[in-house]
Amino acid sequence: MKIVTVCSHIPTESYYAANAFFESCKRFGHQPMVLGSEPSTCPTNARGYYAGLGSKLRLLKKALDYQAVTDRYMIFCDAFDVVFQLDPMESCVVLEERKAVHMIFNAERKLFPFNEEVEDRHPFAETSYKYLNSGFIVGETDAFKECLRLLNADKIPDDHQRADGTWVHPNDQELWQRLFVSERFRIGMALDTRAEICQTLANVLPEELDFDEPLIRNTETNSTPIAIHINGRKEEWLPLILNHLKLEK
Repeated sequence: MKIVTVCSHIPTESYYAANAFFESCKRFGHQPMVLGSEPSTCPTNARGYYAGLGSKLRLLKKALDYQAVTDRYMIFCDAFDVVFQLDPMESCVVLEERKAVHMIFNAERKLFPFNEEVEDRHPFAETSYKYLNSGFIVGETDAFKECLRLLNADKIPDDHQRADGTWVHPNDQELWQRLFVSERFRIGMALDTRAEICQTLANVLPEELDFDEPLIRNTETNSTPIAIHINGRKEEWLPLILNHLKLEK
């Protein structure tokens, strides 16, 4: 299993914690492959620079096209606001337990960016975590390759300004959501609606998580997530999460 991330730089803003991400990976013996920066841990012919959210998919496709990842399974996740509290390998165990599922996305409570048609086409969820978030994905490497082919990922443009002054900002999460609602059965895509793999924090209150034990627990689903995606109210959540898990920002 290989962890792959896009990290153009180590941010200094108080609401990000890239160092904690890398430290949490190291804690369990994993060295992530970093895309979007130079120098990179990717092979030379698979390198490139970050140029907006859409470029994350193009960078990943380039790396996979050049066989930079040879493992059967991989995790593709954010570096600025994700940390592990359990061995990332455990996410592959969850994946293997789900028959006919080849990719699992972390899920959150609200759809962002909002699109009524995409919202209506999301499957029923037994919990409040029912919409796709692309900040954490675990899956078979071949399934990632097929998705990136369907997304025409190598054609996704960088952020750029048009001649009329308006801007183009492709959003990788929106692209993943559209693919999910149209191709989830054929590819075998699922959502982590029970927060077993990754706990998102957008629209979640601190009292909805249990901090009484060494590992953080979701009180709604009674799960102990493998990873925590600190994607909501970061400045409030970061000290709670990092202090509890004894990770340095």
